[in-house]
Amino acid sequence: MKLKTLSLVLIAIFALGSCKKKNTPQKEDFFFTYKVRIKKNITEPTIISGFYGKVMEYEGDFMPSPDVEPRQPEPARNEILVFTGDLKEKIDEAAFEEEGITFYNLKKLKKANVAPKYIITPNKSGFYQMDLGAGDYCFLIRIKKNRAYINGGAQVITTVAGELKEQEMRVDYKATF
Repeated sequence: MKLKTLSLVLIAIFALGSCKKKNTPQKEDFFFTYKVRIKKNITEPTIISGFYGKVMEYEGDFMPSPDVEPRQPEPARNEILVFTGDLKEKIDEAAFEEEGITFYNLKKLKKANVAPKYIITPNKSGFYQMDLGAGDYCFLIRIKKNRAYINGGAQVITTVAGELKEQEMRVDYKATF
């Protein structure tokens, strides 16, 4: 019996001794991207702080005319990429222009190790909500696999705990107003 106990103690000591602190990831090595899908039956916010609204796609001519009934935008299911505010400069470095419209190269951001903190997928009616907590955030809307867009360009938005804001997000680079 003593031999079994002694061998178990030696195995435990060996196992604990083989773990080296330099092999374990440090706190700054941990980063998670949270993927959130909004359920199809939600049309009103179920959160008490953060942002909610709809992602709407505007494509075509939206110029007002007395002869024609005004067009309505379509709900969009484009992913909303939420980055921490300290990444704004790196996001701006991935910006490029096509026909006077600013887009963002997501492949370039990935190569620079810039990842979104949250990826929000709106439901079929375009509704989204996000409870981010207090802090600075920057939003982009994925329009293709490696391309993003945001109306007006990327900006840092400060959120305050306990404050709920409605924010319509537009994919309107193919529209005229």
